[in-house]
Amino acid sequence: MAGSKERIQDALLNQYRKHGTRIRVVLLNSDAFDGTIESFDVYSIRLASSEPLLLLKTSIAMIEPAPKHGKVRAHAPRVHTTQHGTPPARTAPVIERKRRRVVLRDDS
Repeated sequence: MAGSKERIQDALLNQYRKHGTRIRVVLLNSDAFDGTIESFDVYSIRLASSEPLLLLKTSIAMIEPAPKHGKVRAHAPRVHTTQHGTPPARTAPVIERKRRRVVLRDDS
């Protein structure tokens, strides 16, 4: 099953790459990047934009064709600013996972 999903994904990415289609890549933290695909492999996508980007597939939430100029997206990326109006330094998203604690009791 995983093999067929990879083939579908590879076919779509390869089509975007061959035709030079501008795409929008939205990450899990809602940052969005527009550009064309230079290359891709199992783990990453190299995106050509104003500056080249290497995006890990595990951090990608969605890939879609980039909107035409002048259109506003309903799910635009979040932009946070500090008190002084400057954007804060970027940090990696933190995912907290609760660990299960197993207690073995000896009732003898």
